[in-house]
Amino acid sequence: MNSQQEGFIAFQIAKNKVTGLEFIGTGSTLEELTALCQDGMKLRAWVCVTGIDKGSGNVESRRPKTIRFHHDGEGFPPMKNRFSNVYNTWVSGLSHTVSGTVEGTENLSMECIGKLCLASGGAHACTHYALGDNEFAAN
Repeated sequence: MNSQQEGFIAFQIAKNKVTGLEFIGTGSTLEELTALCQDGMKLRAWVCVTGIDKGSGNVESRRPKTIRFHHDGEGFPPMKNRFSNVYNTWVSGLSHTVSGTVEGTENLSMECIGKLCLASGGAHACTHYALGDNEFAAN
């Protein structure tokens, strides 16, 4: 998945000496991402949305935005926390710009994502956001 595609890619913290991650899935809705979140796992995902500015007339600008999502499920084995350090080191070396981080499924909404995208700046505030086949009005 690249930043021109809408949707998400999800991993869990796992024994991996390079990234500290194990791939668990992709999708195009927040409901699909929420369904992947389980107790006993630390899920890390990147959600790619498109910010849309529908100006006057038929002028429209589209800006891809990436949001990081963290789910820390209860019951995650403390012994596996060392792989979180591998993940943190790996992520800090990425050059891809992230507009913000959503912590927990209780905060995973298009409203929260829209606020993070707005706070990350841009020439004009977006009027809509697209994720997969769904378009949401910015609040």
